[in-house]
Amino acid sequence: MDAHFKGMVNDVKGRLKCYKTECLDTCGTGARGVVSEFQTPKGESASEVKYEFAWLYTNGLLSVIIAFGVLLTSLKSRTARSWRYGTGFFRSFIADYGVPLMIVVCTALSYAVPGNVPSGVPMRLFGPLPWEAGSLYHWTMAKDIGKISAGYVFATIIPAVMIAGLYFFDHSVAAQLAQQKEFNLKNPPAYHWDIFLLGVMVSGFKC
Repeated sequence: MDAHFKGMVNDVKGRLKCYKTECLDTCGTGARGVVSEFQTPKGESASEVKYEFAWLYTNGLLSVIIAFGVLLTSLKSRTARSWRYGTGFFRSFIADYGVPLMIVVCTALSYAVPGNVPSGVPMRLFGPLPWEAGSLYHWTMAKDIGKISAGYVFATIIPAVMIAGLYFFDHSVAAQLAQQKEFNLKNPPAYHWDIFLLGVMVSGFKC
């Protein structure tokens, strides 16, 4: 019994180290992103109006306000079910959809800038549509697939079938275990919806 307990303690310690590392990486990436809003992007000309100190400082302040606005309001919305004000439907809606709702609201606020602000303030990520020329660099590997010999392509069928089989058996075994009578579980409305969605996606990619 003591050995099992020590094993559980060691497992928890190992998991905490991993969670701490992932948390630090995530926070570090977010902090670097906010700090970079005060700087001229690489490859851009610092002589442009939008990269003057005043506008860079404005852009940085906006990024700080929006970033903390999304973070704090999203965290607050997670506790909406325990609020003492508002109807039950309103509290449930905010608890379930508060995070994406605040992302949409804060994104809309970033567009609510005066007309005399230079174009490009605040800075935005470049996200071209899939059919535009600017998005082709995302598909570099896909464009080179035609250069791969047929033997290598057919060889990938073996690990693909193995992985698909593992996913299938994992889902089936988990479903069978969860449906035992002693658990007294009922199938939700979206039962097997994930398998249906995967089937549609795979069929779409094949077409």
